[in-house]
Amino acid sequence: MPIKSTTLLLSLLVLPFLIACGKGGASGSMELPSTSDTTDSNDSNTATTPPTDSTNISTKVAICSDLSLTGVSWPTTLNEFTVNAMALAMNISGSFEGHTGWDNITNSFDGQGLSLGLFNQNLGQGSLQPLMISLRDFKTTKFKSFFSTTQYTTMNKMLTTWGGVSTTLSKAAAADSEFDASYQDDYSDLDDMDAIINSGDVVFQKGDASNKKNQASVDWAESTLYSGTSFKADWKKSLQNMARSPEYISMQIKAANTIHKKAEGLMKTYSFTSLRSYLFFFDIVVQNGGIPASIQKKYMTWVASNKSASEVTKLKKLLEYRLTIVNPKYMSDVKSRKTSLIDGTGTVHGSNRNYGKEYCVDNWSMTYSLASLKLI
Repeated sequence: MPIKSTTLLLSLLVLPFLIACGKGGASGSMELPSTSDTTDSNDSNTATTPPTDSTNISTKVAICSDLSLTGVSWPTTLNEFTVNAMALAMNISGSFEGHTGWDNITNSFDGQGLSLGLFNQNLGQGSLQPLMISLRDFKTTKFKSFFSTTQYTTMNKMLTTWGGVSTTLSKAAAADSEFDASYQDDYSDLDDMDAIINSGDVVFQKGDASNKKNQASVDWAESTLYSGTSFKADWKKSLQNMARSPEYISMQIKAANTIHKKAEGLMKTYSFTSLRSYLFFFDIVVQNGGIPASIQKKYMTWVASNKSASEVTKLKKLLEYRLTIVNPKYMSDVKSRKTSLIDGTGTVHGSNRNYGKEYCVDNWSMTYSLASLKLI
């Protein structure tokens, strides 16, 4: 494990805001693929070329990252500050979601068919198929290399059945619209439906067509990937090899950018300006979906009478209100995750965490640069 620096550049005008340490392959300046390498030159069946803003080739990732970030691409809408903030958020929230990072993999115990990746995109919710289809269409040769001929044939059939015309889906995924759809709801499976109904909020369910095509993917997974309830060894190896590749990690980052954008939107809505707040909202989106209208109303009423409260106090009050619609059996976990992010330290899943020391961030109270949102 590399030695971590104990100093920090605090100026928002001098990036990065985190100290380079090299853990997990991130060590100051890194080489990222150029935009000319976005598609395989020998792929005659590549559906379309992604937009020119899909790859940031000059980004420096300087946090002490547990996640491998070597050779990945970042959306050019992110500057160096926000890349580091997002990398930090992915490291922390990702550590809550699974033990193996980019190649987290879970069977269909929850009826989702297959969950794969840092944030457990899955077939049942239709959040995994867009990532796979994007890799298949933009990096066809690479995608095929992870699977046997038989595996590729059956998986490609499933993806085509789910996505329809590949060119249409590829263009949509490249523009983030398919990935964005995974994070539009303000609720999650951890919430209590009775509490939501009592709050007066309305939860919209996906239409039958969407549910049917997702279920077809689940049925495929359950009949293809498993021997009983256990993964077939060859399928597990192939899927995890794909998930940990720089090309697929780049797809996971693209999907995470939709979480990032929603987190920034919540910061703007609630007028928060600190790094801790960004990490708090990022994890809200990952674990809980968002902040429903009824919770926002309660919080805004409270804050109108507590304008001088500190940002930490405001975050904890917002968390208190958000917990009122969480299923009681999940409440402790949601609270421990969010409280640890607010404080910078805490016990989550039985582990004592100190995020500043883990990821080389000396100032947990630093301002998050939200110039584009006109907060500072």
